[in-house]
Amino acid sequence: MRKKLGVSVCICSYNSERTVKKCLSYLSKQKVLRNRKWEVLLVDNGSTDKTNGIAKDFVKGTSLEKVFRIVREGKPGISNALHSRLNRNPLVI
Repeated sequence: MRKKLGVSVCICSYNSERTVKKCLSYLSKQKVLRNRKWEVLLVDNGSTDKTNGIAKDFVKGTSLEKVFRIVREGKPGISNALHSRLNRNPLVI
C-alpha cells in the first residue's frame, strides 16, 4: 500500500503583522482533497510584533483551524526557518 504524501505550507515570518492575515485568508480559500494530509505552518523567525496573535485570531472558525500551527525558529533567516520544517512532510511549499 502506498503512503499518501502530505503537504506542508510554510509561511516564514518576521514581524509580518501587516501581511499575515491576507496570506492566511488566501490559504483558507484553497480547495484541498479530503483525503490529503496537509498542514499550514507559520514559522516565526523571532517576530517582536503582533504577527502570532493576529494569525491565531484569524484562523479561529476558518478551514485552517485544524491544520494550522505556529512554530518558533530561533536562528534568524529564511533558510533556517525552511530547513527546520523539511523533515515533516515530503512536499514543502
